[in-house]
Amino acid sequence: MLGFVFQWLDLGDASTLGRFFGSYSPKLVIHLAAQAGMRYSLTNPHVYAQSNLIGFLNILEACRRSNMEHVILRPLNLIGAEMKNRSFFALVKTVARGRYFFIDPRGAIATYVHVEDVVHALVACQKAPKGGVYNLSSDCTWEVLIERIAAVLGIRSPRLRIPALPLRLVIGALEDHMRLPLTSGRLASLTSRSRYSSDRIVQELGFAFAKPMPEGIEDVVKASL
Repeated sequence: MLGFVFQWLDLGDASTLGRFFGSYSPKLVIHLAAQAGMRYSLTNPHVYAQSNLIGFLNILEACRRSNMEHVILRPLNLIGAEMKNRSFFALVKTVARGRYFFIDPRGAIATYVHVEDVVHALVACQKAPKGGVYNLSSDCTWEVLIERIAAVLGIRSPRLRIPALPLRLVIGALEDHMRLPLTSGRLASLTSRSRYSSDRIVQELGFAFAKPMPEGIEDVVKASL
């Protein structure tokens, strides 16, 4: 019969985490703890780093000292109908109210992945070779994503486009003095062209997206309203 033990631990505390590993000798670790939110990282950088960098390092070190075989799955921005992803829900509501505008130049990349695909990927990782590192992101352009959101909402896709440079200057001048709906961090994500290829997990582990972007957002869009 499988047992269950709940422990409330600070992953930033290496000694406490080490004692936990020593007491229970886990055979498998699925690390899902993190401080979410780019906006939070801008206002609380040290807390964010302690959770997402130091905490992650401590997990890796505890696994190494326990001689555990490890696999790292790196999902990007998770969305799901039951998840409280405020930024994505706010995005859908902005489109629904006709307030969304694109930021030039074209071709910026949205890096979302549906939570159901994260579950499938975790299952696939059980047969991964030791030391495997896998990205998980169903990348698509913001233009394609927003067009799909508008289609699910049954409205016309936004057409307005604004150059990034003047927006960046205005936000930089005002955000220290007032709360803005579009922050420097959000602007950076809306104009980023970085891709996070999932080719490795597909090729090595036979993973396939069940809800690829942008088609996989329908349940999330409906839950956002």
